[in-house]
Amino acid sequence: MKFAVAFVLVLAVPAFAPAQILIDDFTTGAADVSASSGDPYFEQYGTMIGGSRVEDLNVQSNPYNATAEFIASGGFGDFENGPGMVSADSLGWGFDASNGVFSGQHDIDANFSQQTYLSMTFAYVEDPIGISIDFYDGSGNAVGIFGTAQASNTAQTVTFDFANFQYVGGNPSFDWGHIAQIGIVMGGAESADWALTNVSAAPEPTSFALLSLALAGLLNRRRRAA
Repeated sequence: MKFAVAFVLVLAVPAFAPAQILIDDFTTGAADVSASSGDPYFEQYGTMIGGSRVEDLNVQSNPYNATAEFIASGGFGDFENGPGMVSADSLGWGFDASNGVFSGQHDIDANFSQQTYLSMTFAYVEDPIGISIDFYDGSGNAVGIFGTAQASNTAQTVTFDFANFQYVGGNPSFDWGHIAQIGIVMGGAESADWALTNVSAAPEPTSFALLSLALAGLLNRRRRAA
């Protein structure tokens, strides 16, 4: 009977652990958009957080009249710069676009209060890229962070701890329980290409592991006592 009680406790732990919140895995909201100049916006709809994703191709330099392209399909968000191009690729959730221009925003109403970091998984990164991330809460307050993804031809996951985000603007407050918009800007050297496969908000991974170990210890003690 002692074994049964401990076993039930171990099985019950996942039900109370904070769950990862998927922002986008690029399995819906198919896109194939391109630009050779300017700063066009495109919106795709699907099961990503908030029901849509806005993609902004910001062409900064294009000496050979090449084309930058963003393709979302089959679990990949693939960005490709043409030869010699320098472009930034922005992804946003909670924003709106129409006819190639930014047209407003909507509230995705996400609760990240039980999450501790943002996770971005890349299928590959051709050259190192800079990453700028901004979160906006329901009152318009903002926090942000900068980071990098290193060049790699294999999958890598880059994480950003929420404790390291800095307040943007003059109001030093932020409601992690009400995320209204998320914006991510990525950019690198000329002709840089990369592909995302997953963007998520995740809980502290060690907390669940420690709790599981504690319950495993309880089970062992009960076995020795039996």
